[in-house]
Amino acid sequence: MRKKDLTIDTSALEGFRAKMKVRTSPTGMKIADITFETEKE
Repeated sequence: MRKKDLTIDTSALEGFRAKMKVRTSPTGMKIADITFETEKE
């Protein structure tokens, strides 16, 4: 299997913060949880 790299273009997300959590599911697959937060001023 080939490894795929996940890249996020943060310049397109002005005013947002991206948090990525990688967890392993019971079946051994890696799952990436990405949450976006709006920055309050």
